[in-house]
Amino acid sequence: ALLNDLEERPVESATVARALPPVGTPHAAHDPAQTDIVQILAKIKGRMVREGLRPRDYLRQFDKHNELVIARPDFYRGMASAGFVLTPLEMDTVMDVFCAPTRRRYIDYDRFCRTVGEALAQEGLERAPLLQPVPHAPPPPTNNFLNFEERSIVSKALDKLSKHHDQVSNIFEIFKEADREQCGSVPQVAVQRALSRRGVLALLSARELQLICKCFGYRRGCGDEV
Repeated sequence: ALLNDLEERPVESATVARALPPVGTPHAAHDPAQTDIVQILAKIKGRMVREGLRPRDYLRQFDKHNELVIARPDFYRGMASAGFVLTPLEMDTVMDVFCAPTRRRYIDYDRFCRTVGEALAQEGLERAPLLQPVPHAPPPPTNNFLNFEERSIVSKALDKLSKHHDQVSNIFEIFKEADREQCGSVPQVAVQRALSRRGVLALLSARELQLICKCFGYRRGCGDEV
């Protein structure tokens, strides 16, 4: 009676009908920038300029025999110790580019350090001393920029001061007296006091005095000096 109540099922095959789908997510395509040696070197140079890192100081310790080449694991370890954060693919790209020609398992770290060292200094200047080093770091911003109108006002104000005949004292001596620290700059109040002692402060308007202080201004500490 029990066998009669069971439902009949078709005969199943013991073999697999089709391949099972792969387990896990498919491998994503890598970023092309991670294999671009130009962008990788720019990334390394930028970190060297910002933080003052020198990879040679960390890689040279693995060169026991002064062969200018080190093993790939040592190069990887030295770059990590120096603080250069690179992905494994970026590191492989760097090692493939700078590997020793006759020793594929070794990295020519000297050529690598000379290449990235261009971010801090330019080589070969002793052979051409008249060349100017390439400024990789931008100069600090200044507030001395004057437009055409402001430059005209400053020029006329300086012309007034140059025509004033002084028989009592030299204004340079007054500035040296105000510069007690001998740093080459004095506060703006000291400039007004020096011009007043010479008797030429009345010749300048407030606008002219302001632009003169701006033109020859110098940032020292938390204040502006002239």
